[in-house]
Amino acid sequence: MQKLNPQDPTARAQVESIIAKIKSQWAQDRNVLDILPAIKTVGPYAQPDTLAIGFYVREKVDLAKLTDRGYLPIPDQIEDVPTDVIQAITKPRGTVDTKSTRSQMFDTLAGGIAVGNANMNVYGTLGMILFAQSDSRPLGLTNEHVLVNDIDGHVGDEVQQPRFYLNSEVSIDSAACCPNDQLHYRPVDNPIVDAAAGVFAAASIAAVLSDQIDPHRRGQDATVPDPTERTLRETVSVEMQYPEIPLPGYPYKLDVKWKYQRETDRRTLEYSVSETKPNLHFVETQELLTDRTIYQRGNQVVFFALLGAEPHQETCQNYFVTAAALSPSHRRAYKIILKPWEIDTGLRIDNPSHSLVDGRAVRRCTSFDDQKSGDCFRQPRSISGMIFDPKDYTACFVQPAAAERPALVFPPAGLTIRFPTPIQEVLGRVVFRAPVTMTAFNGAEVVGTATTSGVSPAELHLTAPSITHVVFRSKDESPELVEICTVKQLRNYCIYRGELTLLPDEEIGMWSTYLFAQTRNDVPSGTDPLIAATTIGGLPVTSNFIDAGGSDDITYGHSCLVDIVPNGQFEVALPSTVIG
Repeated sequence: MQKLNPQDPTARAQVESIIAKIKSQWAQDRNVLDILPAIKTVGPYAQPDTLAIGFYVREKVDLAKLTDRGYLPIPDQIEDVPTDVIQAITKPRGTVDTKSTRSQMFDTLAGGIAVGNANMNVYGTLGMILFAQSDSRPLGLTNEHVLVNDIDGHVGDEVQQPRFYLNSEVSIDSAACCPNDQLHYRPVDNPIVDAAAGVFAAASIAAVLSDQIDPHRRGQDATVPDPTERTLRETVSVEMQYPEIPLPGYPYKLDVKWKYQRETDRRTLEYSVSETKPNLHFVETQELLTDRTIYQRGNQVVFFALLGAEPHQETCQNYFVTAAALSPSHRRAYKIILKPWEIDTGLRIDNPSHSLVDGRAVRRCTSFDDQKSGDCFRQPRSISGMIFDPKDYTACFVQPAAAERPALVFPPAGLTIRFPTPIQEVLGRVVFRAPVTMTAFNGAEVVGTATTSGVSPAELHLTAPSITHVVFRSKDESPELVEICTVKQLRNYCIYRGELTLLPDEEIGMWSTYLFAQTRNDVPSGTDPLIAATTIGGLPVTSNFIDAGGSDDITYGHSCLVDIVPNGQFEVALPSTVIG
């Protein structure tokens, strides 16, 4: 391999000549942005005495992902001259700022504050406000990477201030469950969740401090002063650690340390405790069904919520229950209150995508009819309340021949599908050229494996007492998942019912549905205050949030993200497309 001196004009001319010959061969590679002479870099260190052929790429990935993305592998050398792969698009690095500094709400806008493109999940600095000479329009001046970043931003994108998500985020900075101890609730373009962030924060505090006798009273009982002493001041300090993400409606555990201090006119008394506290506010049964799959404008949509009781409660009839429906564009939303309902005339559900089976199980089937052909993703994506994760490989929706159903082409390396709550049965319909394996897990434990046999298409079917997620794998270059069905076994549950009437000009398309249930304070009047204080109304018992994985899209650091997911969906269609 030649070692060319970067300061030698002859060496540079030799490299430029090679680049001129090979450039057309790389023109069709989407990953290669340009090829230029460059100083060779090994790891983080530049080699100032070595000239190389520099391939400037969008992303650096391993060999398996090169094939997955359709990129060409770059050789170590060309015509005996070394090459160097240089990542051209990188995110800026720095320190997270807060609402109290440049990311607070500013009115009027001023230079130095944080702004961001709503479609990019990054932010940067607004340099200054200018005024156009032609018509005195106010204009903002910032760097290109803040709002465009080469290819990510476009004319017409919404620019936000305060920077994206911070104006309504809830963040926890002592979350041991996450890299850098940072957990962020990430709001989305969704009017259903306007108060969800506050619920997310308050629920964990109530769960660890108030389900039993609270630290203040425990400290008082442990530091009884002498009869002659007079208490002057009492304080309680609390430190919580989050070994698990405290998703409301899940049985997470938190580590809590608290210290009670009583100051009297003679001394200071202290009492401290370190303990692990579980969240007891969750239900095993949580299903939201609609009476049909497809509706016309002006139709009535009937909702049925199936809810179990909390582990420490005997009844499920005393929740405050609401349902919500969100239009495809997120411009229209309905929120309705559901009321306890006794089955007296039969529960009619004419909905093949989710149905009640003999009153003992809920069966849900998810296909991809509403997905756009050619839409690809590499990061986790929520579909019908489930999380589809190709683990940084590429999964794409395709529309096969007219007689065939749309499908999800998943990477042979694997597609993980996580369920919002544990299920007991799963069925996957796949199209393949080489065998496909479906493995079921309960947490980290493998609870079942099924492999296709015979001809394509085929069904993979598994049952287990608890299945939290499944993984599909294959040696096929482009295996297809056509449909996935789940069965959730029901124990004791209560039914809540409500309805809404669609408007005559209702938005056409696939609507998302959400179920929320909260505790009610039903303590009878006259109950001992110590007992009454352990019952709190307004705590969420439904699991509406999911772990959205880690993110490096937030400009200043890596963090865990939490998103809200729907519980179901229905379609509003024109009369000609209504079935049945």
